[in-house]
Amino acid sequence: MEQTFAALDEDVRSEEDELLPRLQQELGPVALRLLGLQWGLLRLTSPTRPHPVVSRRPPGQVLSALPLTVLDRARDRLQQLGEALGGRVAGVLGVVDQALAGASGAVERSPVIRTGQRPETGRGTAPDRDRDDPAAPVGRAGAVREERPG
Repeated sequence: MEQTFAALDEDVRSEEDELLPRLQQELGPVALRLLGLQWGLLRLTSPTRPHPVVSRRPPGQVLSALPLTVLDRARDRLQQLGEALGGRVAGVLGVVDQALAGASGAVERSPVIRTGQRPETGRGTAPDRDRDDPAAPVGRAGAVREERPG
């Protein structure tokens, strides 16, 4: 853990000591503010959960962002609601969460969403749900599937 924290600390310091001063030298105040607004917008429109089977390149990356963001943020709000209510409606929230997770899985498995993915990174599964996806190397209850050629 200490090594992890040391690496994170070094990364943050390099950004603060090197990257940000360079940006300030290269960009004017208006361009910096615009960059900050763009970054803020990107954060608001990005999924909040891992989706490793989605392409990391356009067009799949771009097409998946909005539906996965809506689904992820809905799941995040359900989790917050469950925590606020102390688990009193956990069963109902769990059913809704599983439905939203299923919808995310359907988006992820859409062929157009995988467009642009490199073959060596095109397989995987999201760790936050059980799925029985023949394209994913991990299925129900974490059972590892044999990789299928092709």
